[in-house]
Amino acid sequence: MLFNDYHKCIHEDKKDANIILNGKGEWIGEKYCCFNSINYASWLFKHNGMIVFKVTPLFTNFEKDDYKKRYTEFKRNYKDVISLKLDAFTLKGIGDKVLKFYQDHYKSHS
Repeated sequence: MLFNDYHKCIHEDKKDANIILNGKGEWIGEKYCCFNSINYASWLFKHNGMIVFKVTPLFTNFEKDDYKKRYTEFKRNYKDVISLKLDAFTLKGIGDKVLKFYQDHYKSHS
């Protein structure tokens, strides 16, 4: 959700205490984003000794006049699309799962 909040801050030219920026003014969490499309972002990071892999939805309506209402609804209904906690052995097959997700998604939208 922080990635969406970060983009909302950029759109509104505001700051948020939960969005930590580096010296270049970029959100520090972006370094964990490994794949991106228009509607989804994929994340890979270590947390509590486990490797976490997530595919998360992205809010894409900042250019709409009623984006604040839409964003509130987006946050209320927000759920990770995929959320896996993996050990090092399980991590080996993650590339196939990511590829299949994006292939399936784009087949249904083409």
